[in-house]
Order: sequence, then C-alpha cells, then structure tokens
Amino acid sequence: MMSSRLLIMLVAWATVVFVVSCGDHDNKDVTYRLCVDVVYPTGFTPDDVEAATLTITNEIGATMQEAWTADKPIELVAGTYTVKVKAKVKGENYGFLVGEAMVVLDADKSVCITLAKVQESPLVFKRLYVNGGYEFYMRDSYFEIVNNSDEVQYLDGVIITAPMNNKSPNGWQTSDDFKDYYACGLGCVVMFSGNGNDYPLKPGESVVVANDAANHTELGKENGGDAVSPDLSTADWEIYLDYAQDVDYAAPNLHVIFHNNDQMFAFGLGVAGRGYVLARLPQELSVEDFIRADGDYVMTEPNRGNPLVSYLCVRSSWVLDAVETRAFDADDEGYRPLFLANDDMDGIKGNAPYLGNAIQRKVARTVGHRVYYQDTNNSANDFIVGVDAAL
Repeated sequence: MMSSRLLIMLVAWATVVFVVSCGDHDNKDVTYRLCVDVVYPTGFTPDDVEAATLTITNEIGATMQEAWTADKPIELVAGTYTVKVKAKVKGENYGFLVGEAMVVLDADKSVCITLAKVQESPLVFKRLYVNGGYEFYMRDSYFEIVNNSDEVQYLDGVIITAPMNNKSPNGWQTSDDFKDYYACGLGCVVMFSGNGNDYPLKPGESVVVANDAANHTELGKENGGDAVSPDLSTADWEIYLDYAQDVDYAAPNLHVIFHNNDQMFAFGLGVAGRGYVLARLPQELSVEDFIRADGDYVMTEPNRGNPLVSYLCVRSSWVLDAVETRAFDADDEGYRPLFLANDDMDGIKGNAPYLGNAIQRKVARTVGHRVYYQDTNNSANDFIVGVDAAL
C-alpha cells in the first residue's frame, strides 16, 4: 500500500462560493486548513495515474471540482464536506482510482481517502437475451446497449465479442505475457463501422443488436416451436454472418471483423452460459492492424491448445463492459470467473435454456425521466434474471 500527502489550495472564487453556501454557520468567515491523505490500491503509485481531480461538496449540495497535484495547500470555510478524489489510470480507456470521505471542518484537520480501482464506462449492456425461446432455435438472441453517461456517445468502432469460456485456466490466463487478453472463440468478432461520429447515441438511449432482425415469434410457430421467442423485426442492428446464413434481414449489419469457425451459424450462443464484452480499440491501433494475421492480437492459445485455431484477442484495458452468464446448473464451488476482477468480479447464474427469458441490468437511480443503470463491475450484483425477452 502506498500513501501520498496531498495539500490542495482551492482558488479564491471557490472559497467565495462556499462562504455564501455555508451561510448558516456562525463562523462562516473562518477558514481552516485541510490535508488530504490518499492511499493507493496495491500495485498502484502516483506515477500510474493522470488527470486527477478533487471534488468537494458541502452539506447543502453545492459542488465544485478542481484539478489537483501533490504538495499544494488547501483552505476551506468551516462546514461539513464530502471530499472525493478521482484519477484516470494511465493506459486504460475507462479505468479510474476513486475514493471519498466526509469531514466536519471546524479546525485544521487531515482526512484519509482510500482509493479503489473501478471501471466507469459510458456504454454498457442493458439487457442480454441468449437462452433461446424454444429448443435448439438459436437465431433469436439479442444484445441491448445503453448510453449510461450524460454525454453523447458514438457507437463507431465499438466491438462486441464473446470470449472463450473455460472451466480451468486457459493458456492466456496461465501465461505471464497475456493474462490481460480475452480470446474470441469459437465464433466471430463484430464491430459497429463508421468514421468516428456516424452513429451517435444520446444519454439514456439504447440500441438493440439482434442475431437475426426478424419476427421470431412467428418463425417459432412456423418451426413448430411454442412461440416464446421475441419479435426482433424492429431491432436497430443485426449480426449477419454471410458465410453461415441465408437471409439478410432489413436491419443494418454490424461488420464482422474476424471469425474462426464457418460452422458457427449465429453469434455468441450462450444457452449454457457465456461471457460477453463491449470494447473499443485504443486510438493508436487501427482495425487493420488489430486483425492482421501476423500481428499482435491474432494468435493460437499460448503454450497449449490446437495450433490450427487462431483467436482474436481483446485486451482488458479496452473493455467498456463485461458480463458473464454462468451455466444455470453450474457447481458454485467449482465456478471460476471468466474475466479479470476489474472487468467483472463474478458471473450471474443465468436463465435455464429455452424459456424465452433475458437478464437485465438493475436501475441505479432515476432523475426525472432519465434512468441510470447500475454498474459495479459485478454481473451477479448488477443484473437480474427471469426478465421477459420481448422488446
């Protein structure tokens, strides 16, 4: 563990704001010195973070935010404050160290804030339906993606993939060089095409990506099923595999950037449990370089595995969201998480096959008409099962 003393001086205008806001205090014009001690998680030092901010909120909700660096003085008028520190982890798109503490400032004091590693993604899975509406009919699955932030996000360049499952450590997890790699197999990796701002998604909006953008309720009846499958004819996108499917429905297609099994007729089949990832490539890595057969991310399983099968690997630091649905009859004692803890700490025990049920992310809060969804990087905590899959 590592501690760093942070002494921060709020600028003059900030002090004025809090003098006005804290008008109920008799000693409102008295200022005190506050020292902020920060304890970094194991494995992190100040050199591992950047773009650090200090956010201070008083008891009536007035909030201010300042960039901070070490070894600067801090002064506040008397009052009760929530003090938050947040710093971006270098080299990670959505990794942050965050922590907060409350302090009653009625004298010169010190406050200690313990930081924790979190992922704060603007795009997350809202709902996943992968269990099928009737036996062996596997084309009715879909993935709903929501903008969980307060700013417009762009789907351009966002990847959806289903990493290789494992009951025991695979070659990537046991290799010193590739522990943070997730291997796509057996199947394909798909991506929203675009030039960077072609596909905007407003705050709170979501899109549905279907395997087949068709009315599966009707197709289920035609195929002798019990018609539990949802109608996906209004889906926003679909995953059309031209090497394995006959019908290309009306919804626009995601771009298949890699596949390693021509016999896999649908994307991300997960009746018995599967993991799913939303990711975005770092700006310095082009799609062309990412999928190069002789590049850094197309590889066979390290140290062991079938040398005839190659996988496209996504790095943990690129992950927007990771969700694991565990096999409905999995042995709890024998369960091994698929993802690293900073991406998803624990899988959720999924729905039984062929019941037409989805899993859906819990609501964290509602502000007016806007819904924010829970994202603690723990599928078991963030999702509920048994949700009707109908759109």
